[in-house]
Amino acid sequence: MDQSRREFLKKTGLTGAGLFGTGIMGCIGIKSLTVSCTANPKTSCLFPLSGLKVLEDNYPRSFFFRMSETTYEPYETWESDMNRLSGIMGKALEEEKRGLEKRNPEYFTRFKINHPEQIVILHYAGNSRLPDYRTEKFHAGHWLYFNGATILSDLSAGEDVSEIRVSDARFFKMNMGRYEDENDDIGLCELEENGLPDWNRSEQVKLLSLDLENNIIRVKRACYGTAARSFKSGKSYAAAHACEGPWGETSGLMWMYNFSTLSPRDPEGKNCKDRLVEDLLDTFLPGGILELFDGIEFDVLIENLRDQPALSQYYRPGSYRMPDSNADGQPDDGVFNGVNKFGEGVMQFARELREGLGDNRLILADGMTDFHIRAFGILNGIESEGWPIGNDPKINDWSGGINRHMFWDKNAREPKLNFINHRWWGRPDVTIGVERLVMAACCLTNSAHALNIRPKAEPGQTQTPIWDELVMGQANHKPGWLGKPLGPTRCLAMTKPDLLKGLSPGQLIVRMQNDDPDVSLSAEGNILKIEGQNGESGKAMEFYISNIPCPSEDMTVFLTMHGETTAVRSPEEARLIRVGAKGRAYHRGMMSYVNQKSFQSGFYFNSAHNISPDKTPVTLKIEIEGPEPVWISDIKIYAHPDARVREFENGIVLANPAPHPYTFDLQSLFGHQRFRRLKGSSEQDPVTNDGSKVEGKVELQKKDALFLVRVK
Repeated sequence: MDQSRREFLKKTGLTGAGLFGTGIMGCIGIKSLTVSCTANPKTSCLFPLSGLKVLEDNYPRSFFFRMSETTYEPYETWESDMNRLSGIMGKALEEEKRGLEKRNPEYFTRFKINHPEQIVILHYAGNSRLPDYRTEKFHAGHWLYFNGATILSDLSAGEDVSEIRVSDARFFKMNMGRYEDENDDIGLCELEENGLPDWNRSEQVKLLSLDLENNIIRVKRACYGTAARSFKSGKSYAAAHACEGPWGETSGLMWMYNFSTLSPRDPEGKNCKDRLVEDLLDTFLPGGILELFDGIEFDVLIENLRDQPALSQYYRPGSYRMPDSNADGQPDDGVFNGVNKFGEGVMQFARELREGLGDNRLILADGMTDFHIRAFGILNGIESEGWPIGNDPKINDWSGGINRHMFWDKNAREPKLNFINHRWWGRPDVTIGVERLVMAACCLTNSAHALNIRPKAEPGQTQTPIWDELVMGQANHKPGWLGKPLGPTRCLAMTKPDLLKGLSPGQLIVRMQNDDPDVSLSAEGNILKIEGQNGESGKAMEFYISNIPCPSEDMTVFLTMHGETTAVRSPEEARLIRVGAKGRAYHRGMMSYVNQKSFQSGFYFNSAHNISPDKTPVTLKIEIEGPEPVWISDIKIYAHPDARVREFENGIVLANPAPHPYTFDLQSLFGHQRFRRLKGSSEQDPVTNDGSKVEGKVELQKKDALFLVRVK
């Protein structure tokens, strides 16, 4: 039992046998607690997920994001602040930041016992961890290194500092990391007779100085719990760790996991993902420090090495070092014979963690880009960090965000929880209308809202301020005030004439352009079939629909598709599609996914995507990942913005993603039902949320949304 767990058990009164004993109940003042749970006995729980408010079909759904991990005394004050939405998410372990385990596991656990209907979920780094945090069971070969250099001088055991002559010192760096003030962590190991690195005989060191001219590195020996051992010239090897971070003052360089299925195994035959699964099961299962938590959210769990933010710079032309995922001393991108072995390992990790935790734990991960994990059917959902993504405060990728969340809503494991972490990267000038549009997107896509950006506090307010739209303004309800949806989201573009005049995809084949002889387009009745001919797994299929009339600066496209899974990906993974438009010039396009289930994707283009208001005909470019067959059963195109509405038991949500005003006709949409505005806070938007009645037509400004209360 590690020291942090021992201290927590002592502090809370746990016996180490799990919470089914008597320890923590008496410590927190609860004499008895009886909750039924039908989970696997190995993953037994005190609180089943079915009791969580945030999983109920009432909107808006909202919880506190990582502000919850800033705990303070007394507990009761912190609890009263966090007890105003439907739960908390935050860090409680020290894989990324130090000092959190002194109080957070206890606070989060007490909160869960006091509020079993609220979600308590761990925020956890998915790519890496601090090298001094619970790494005892990990093997030196479980970490991802860059390609390294041969050691050309003898090293003695027991030295504190050593100067090492290497074959090429360019493989090592100083003043690196996020703040450019860190030096490499380096692994030393012996070489096997065949010249391959042997990480069973190794040591960890820290770079102190670098002499590029003479190929000498000066290092601090015996770091991170290893011993200074002897190494022979010409028969030893040095490689820098692939790292990310530091993420703040209490962090440091974080060693990246080597998820590759070709990575080294330890003497027990286990690789990195095996040990990481074990570590997390020890944490969450009965007797673990977080056994009452409802699950885990992985912050950045990426399948492709080239897409890792901390590594992408090393794949640029002229780079001397790149990751070495199969530990042969040579650079690679994790892909071998066309198969992404690194991504294969990430998927195996997700699959085995799910099997170990069972279905009464939520497993979530970042999913706001095309390179995040696609473990459909394994994960319960995704986080979008910012919406559509944190660097898009103009909401230009509206359709990509909608598609991602709706596809996950259809394909995630039950119970489903997708959420938007409401934040922006940097400090962009964002209107309150855009903030509302993000909250509306949650309600339109069956997603939850994670409170991160906060509005301005009211005079004299001491608790964390909350957006009016989440709690019905001054009525100060709990989340869920809108109630249950009375139907799916309505796309108002679909009420307008179809620019294709009802032609089916099979009929449209005569208007399609295909410049690639390796891509076949054929009609199967009214359905269009697209298929690659040469079987190149890494090649995308491309085709065009040309000469589409567009008498507007807005064009919204809907494609209904399904397809076979691609041979080089795991069966749970969907394939990426992108749709771009050429008016004045080509726009790169917005993304969606396609798998064996039929799914309708939407793509809204406007002036930000090069659509011209001068009636220039438009060409659509469609790209589909992989050569396996895909079928398009429906195509509809409208000269109209992707304005959306959704009706709930107690109100409605209107959303205008267009770069210009849009007018909603409430009578046409909802008949003679009556609505009023929220009565909002004085420091948010008292003009929009003034409590007044709304009748007839209502105009929303560009990039804005509106939450209205039903008048009964």
